[in-house]
Amino acid sequence: MIYNNLKTTINYINLLSSLFLVCVLVLKNYSIQNMAYFIFFGSYVVEFFTDKKWKNLLPDKKTVYFSVIFIFFLLALIYYPFDTSKHYFKLLIEKRYPLLGFSVVGILGVNHLYRLRYFILTIVVTSVALIIYILLFRVGITNFLTDPNLFNLARVQYVNTHMIVNFYFNSAIIGIWYLLSNYWNKINIVFKSGLILSLFLLLYALSISEGRTGFIFGLIVTIVLAFIELWKKKKRYGILFGFLIPWVAIILISSHKRMNYELIKTEPRYFLWEAGLSVVDQSPILGQGISGAQARFDVAREKYQTEDYKEQWIASKFLDCHNQYIQTTMEFGIIGLLILLYIYLSPYFLVLNRRKNLTLFVMSLVVFQSVFDMFITSHFGGILCLWLIFLLRTGKESKLTHTTTDEAIVLNQ
Repeated sequence: MIYNNLKTTINYINLLSSLFLVCVLVLKNYSIQNMAYFIFFGSYVVEFFTDKKWKNLLPDKKTVYFSVIFIFFLLALIYYPFDTSKHYFKLLIEKRYPLLGFSVVGILGVNHLYRLRYFILTIVVTSVALIIYILLFRVGITNFLTDPNLFNLARVQYVNTHMIVNFYFNSAIIGIWYLLSNYWNKINIVFKSGLILSLFLLLYALSISEGRTGFIFGLIVTIVLAFIELWKKKKRYGILFGFLIPWVAIILISSHKRMNYELIKTEPRYFLWEAGLSVVDQSPILGQGISGAQARFDVAREKYQTEDYKEQWIASKFLDCHNQYIQTTMEFGIIGLLILLYIYLSPYFLVLNRRKNLTLFVMSLVVFQSVFDMFITSHFGGILCLWLIFLLRTGKESKLTHTTTDEAIVLNQ
């Protein structure tokens, strides 16, 4: 009896620590993040013994998938002896530790208390709470109405960059659709209204963000999701919507403050990508290793960067190419790129059928955002891994109400 109580307590600690980790990964306070990682993985090590997780190790497709993520992490270590420069190795390998930890969690599995809806609701609540926090406690409603850009300034100062925050917002939008679409008849009107209001709040926050990629993806995914729901209700409404909405989308995108031609023309990512591709050309098959590739990129960036940015970044000690595909190819060549694409594309074919559309939208967000920023090997790695764990290693969910332990075990079989 005492052992079972201890086991259940450890299970709850591990679950709650995973959800706490979801909350804090959106922040740029790395001390809190490190504490959250420590609690999660510490409780998981204890749970390994109390749950006898070695008995869960099965050679199924999901185990193979998380093993590939483990191999992707190991590539950095395998290349280390051949790295022509060791200068950046410690900095870059530390950004990849979530891949190591969560690949092991994915291989061994999580406890029976985990639910995908817990993760989604945590993303939604975190995103909405951030908006309310910034508006009420950092900007003020009156100041915001006078100058909406104060929201963006406060977000960068007190939360994080637009890329990571907008990833959370778009994840929340996709999650809200999943909950409403799958549980519409099983949730009460208060909960339903809260989700709908949250959806509009998130869309508005994306519309005023200076982050173009987050805004564009949010707009596109909302249009696609609305079309899907209309098509399911009335096909003719879906067809009409499909004809009309592209024009509205074009107007909204063209009216975004950072979508004007002059700003796009001076986008620094262009020369960063050009510099990165020049490094790829030096060793396209095998790559240069994580530190060697970065050292060569530093040299190439000096050659390709515009005069406007030379002074701006003259004191910068580290700057990546802002493209996960180019960065991975610089590091591990075509082989590494193929492994990356496997990691991005495989989840759709591994999840439960009910989650396929959800997985498609989530991984589309990842694939899209990886064009414009580092993702799996940067500060996005932890939240992506948590998405993968909850998508692939939690079982079927028949209702939104609390289940008993016995029911939970059945649902996760």
